[in-house]
Amino acid sequence: MNVQKTGKRQWAGLGLSLALAGLLFLALGWVTTSTSQATHPPMAHARPLSTTYVGGVITQSTTWTAAGSPYILTADVVVTRGVTLTIEPGVTVMGNCDIEVDVLGRLEAIGTPSQPITFTSVSEGWDAQWKGLLFDGGTGRLSNVIVRRSSTRNNAGIWAAVAVRNVLTGEVRLESSQVRDNRSWTWDSDYGLYVENSRVVVSDTLFTGNGTQLTYDYKDAPIFITGGASVVTLTHNVITGNIRDRIVLATGAMMSNPNVTLTRQPVMQAYQLEGDFTIPPAVTLTIEPGITLMAHGYELTVKGRLVSPGTPSEPITLTSRVAAPCQWKGLVIDGGSAVLSHTSVLNGGGEWTSIGTRSIIAVHNALTDGLRMEGGQVRGIGCIIGTDPRETGVYVINSQVAITNTTFTNAGDCALNITGASSDVQLAGHAIDDNSVHGVCVSGNGSTVAMALTVDRTSVAIATASGGITINTQTGEYQQWNRTAQAMGTGALSFGQ
Repeated sequence: MNVQKTGKRQWAGLGLSLALAGLLFLALGWVTTSTSQATHPPMAHARPLSTTYVGGVITQSTTWTAAGSPYILTADVVVTRGVTLTIEPGVTVMGNCDIEVDVLGRLEAIGTPSQPITFTSVSEGWDAQWKGLLFDGGTGRLSNVIVRRSSTRNNAGIWAAVAVRNVLTGEVRLESSQVRDNRSWTWDSDYGLYVENSRVVVSDTLFTGNGTQLTYDYKDAPIFITGGASVVTLTHNVITGNIRDRIVLATGAMMSNPNVTLTRQPVMQAYQLEGDFTIPPAVTLTIEPGITLMAHGYELTVKGRLVSPGTPSEPITLTSRVAAPCQWKGLVIDGGSAVLSHTSVLNGGGEWTSIGTRSIIAVHNALTDGLRMEGGQVRGIGCIIGTDPRETGVYVINSQVAITNTTFTNAGDCALNITGASSDVQLAGHAIDDNSVHGVCVSGNGSTVAMALTVDRTSVAIATASGGITINTQTGEYQQWNRTAQAMGTGALSFGQ
């Protein structure tokens, strides 16, 4: 009995000791964990404290907390209208294959430089990625956010890491963030950021590793803009290491706005036109110094106004996607006006334009400041086998044109072709060199041309197909169409019928 009692007391004492030790252990563990969290915020690679699985429709404003990170998307998450989803700094959101976040209400994802918010895929394989973020009429602000590894078409049929469409009340802002490593495994167009008829502001953001296909038929791009109502403000973004480091503009993108500016980013290759592009009447498109605007097989038509204020140190280039002659239709000023300063227009004339010319620049029925060009270059045609005066550097039809200090090189059978009774052309200080046949071709009763040219060949040929033309010239050698060249002095040169 005494032994038994003693044993019971011994076991009871041991049990009490173990229980106290366990409580002490838990208490110490709890204190240690709490202290660690307070003094050392978890880094992106830290072991998560918990995992939260989410999916479905969010019908009331909700916050995804750092304590619940990572959040695993098991089904599409839909933020309904009038509802805000807030995501705390340091949260990671991971999407399973073919899963996306649809924002019809509002998404607030405000990270910090030390605790960014990450949207990514559960899988690291390219054939099983999530579908990205879709702002479908909803608004949002993403700051210090990383959006990566999306590669599947979303519910709107768009392949993009961040897609924004029909956001005209409010806006989507993307600040100090990264959009990276988004590309599909199929022959489809992949975008880092896709904007359609929406108001979007992007600043201090890196776009890298986006896109798959170099093939021209596919429009892979870090940024793609479509829709006339789009208003896209881009500031201090870095676009590098993508399949193409270009901002792609679909036909008519942003052209419902009266004033549109293509802004230069610190690191980028070019803006690219994806289709024939028209600046409508009453719309002004301004291109900032240092920008390259390119196209392939398309034309840029100006019915409104084009302003291209390049500088000697930051010239502007309008050219083809491929650096070779005859790759796009060129610049067509059709009733509008263009001011080109230190701007090179290259490699046009690849196809007949909408006004029936084959030229690098065409100016048609532009009677009020149709084209003013200073300090630029016109270069790169020669598409038709044989001679054809319609293949021209600058083709002027019933328009007012003033061109100064511009170089014409390899600019067609006529570096300038001037026609139309209403044409009024002022030319001064040019270098016309290495063109196929004539320097300047003039035809059409009533045309007036004033020339003061610097010539890098033995002569400038003035080819005239009909009479009634007045040409005021410097000393040089001039030729009437199909007649023997003749030396003429300074002054008026009149060709009769």
